[in-house]
Amino acid sequence: MAGRLFMESLAHSSQKLYKHPPPCPPTLAPHPEVLKVLDELLEVMSSFDGSLIPARMREGYFKPVVEEGIGPIISGCALAANSIAPAEGSIYLVNCLLAVQGLLQRFDFCAWRLPHLQTQMAQAMEQAVKEQVVAVMRNCNLDEKMYSLRAYKANPNATDKLASQAGMDPLSLNVALKQFYGAVLTSAVDFKYVDRITNHAARHQAKVQAAKGVTQSYKELYEAIMDKEAGYRDPQTLLLHTPAQVESLLVDTM
Repeated sequence: MAGRLFMESLAHSSQKLYKHPPPCPPTLAPHPEVLKVLDELLEVMSSFDGSLIPARMREGYFKPVVEEGIGPIISGCALAANSIAPAEGSIYLVNCLLAVQGLLQRFDFCAWRLPHLQTQMAQAMEQAVKEQVVAVMRNCNLDEKMYSLRAYKANPNATDKLASQAGMDPLSLNVALKQFYGAVLTSAVDFKYVDRITNHAARHQAKVQAAKGVTQSYKELYEAIMDKEAGYRDPQTLLLHTPAQVESLLVDTM
């Protein structure tokens, strides 16, 4: 009887998180209410793990509990994440999913839920890295250059040279690229979003992916400027570092 009441209480707490998601904390770590429900679920799992039910039968017995407990928690965290800026919301969701993963990994009878969870986490991490790359390029005033470049490339009827496009003239590029190089060379590139991922390994992985994403954007710009048809007389005077050098500088400082 007591066990059934506890399970009902757990289900109620999970549903409450879904129906009334607590706001994302400034740190973007999981909200205390989320951690509280995960602690309640941990208590249930630990009790079940010590039961007399044979190990081979535990997954089937406990599967409904995981479904009822984990699903609403993740959905509530996703709703809270969607209520703030995408760059921060994606990090909050990653942190919540990491907390859920840490719980499920402790019990063999929860292993069936991990592949789906890892897919959700990969999607959230991809979004977080994408937002971080955009932020880095924006901080270095290269976001507008990338927008202009991609708009130019997407226009099949463009007849003018890239160098003649608004904001893509040598002087404008020189100013933006100097700012970018300055940040890269002094290790001042700010990975302020992915730096708030709570798990060290996941945080490092995200920073490396963000560095590679920044490098890829720079490579796209680099190759476009170096193109003989782009209209730049001395592109080497603008492009002081190769993409490989930029990536090495970004990654080696992590």
